[in-house]
Amino acid sequence: MNNSSDNLMPKSIGTSHAKIILIGEHSVVYSQPAIAFPLSNVKISVTTEAVADKQWITSRFYSGEIKNVPMNMHGIKKVVHYILSLLNKQKQSFKLTIESEIPSERGMGSSAATIIAIIRSLYAFFNTEISREELLFIANIAETTTHGSPSGIDAATTSSHEPIWFIKHKEAYSVPLNIEATLVVADTGIKGQTGLTVGQVRDRVLSSPDATEKIIAELGQLTSMAKSQITTDDAISLGHTLTRSHELLKDLGVSHPKLDFLVETSLSNGALGAKLTGGGGGGCMIALVKTPEEAINLSHLLNRNGAISTWIQPLTKESQDIEK
Repeated sequence: MNNSSDNLMPKSIGTSHAKIILIGEHSVVYSQPAIAFPLSNVKISVTTEAVADKQWITSRFYSGEIKNVPMNMHGIKKVVHYILSLLNKQKQSFKLTIESEIPSERGMGSSAATIIAIIRSLYAFFNTEISREELLFIANIAETTTHGSPSGIDAATTSSHEPIWFIKHKEAYSVPLNIEATLVVADTGIKGQTGLTVGQVRDRVLSSPDATEKIIAELGQLTSMAKSQITTDDAISLGHTLTRSHELLKDLGVSHPKLDFLVETSLSNGALGAKLTGGGGGGCMIALVKTPEEAINLSHLLNRNGAISTWIQPLTKESQDIEK
């Protein structure tokens, strides 16, 4: 393969970060809004560097030639080949090294964040600018390979530093953040069961349409309230909104005893609000507190009470501007 250094950076780094659903999971399937939130403190970086021969990738799941990646990494292979073809660099030799703090299969956007960081790293390596529109278009190629029919919300949020308001097949736009509060994210250690829980809700819609549609409608109303609360510095009301959302998600049958326990532990120890995040049936929960100090204390408490990992994310506008 060619290892020409024409118009190449010797080494480049592309970054991205995790995301969570602040509110609106499950009801978003039924045309209600959701708000996805970037977790800029939970990072991923991809380094691209020139090597003597071939095209390589190193990650916690696979290390070897890109052409031989396992099936669950075919989205990465497809995006790399697309970019190389687009930039006429098919013969360039390089190595991608992925370093990620984002756990997989926890609803935190790991696959989308990986793709965003790879695209940014490769474009930097080839010393080529890329617009946000192009970035999301290319990311969608990988997500379609991985997920079939992606909403685009993961790629939009893992590449943004503002919350994303989202209605499926209708609209997605960033929401300016104006709130002084901090989120604690806790991982139950139990793999999320999004496919299963989405199916359970669908069954409930068919078997008990009136009651289930009432819950879904209220979840949509709560999401609209949360949008107002994060833009008007109303952390106390946002806490109530998040907790009410969890109660409704429990009513839908998509929670898990360990999620409920971590939510209850948070609420009984000063959290303004708490709920599951993502598909449920395991995965992660979030708790809202006022100050970073409270977040540190709650994080330690949740770790002592069964969470396998916790992360702290300030919601202050300044924290979202850091990497812009």
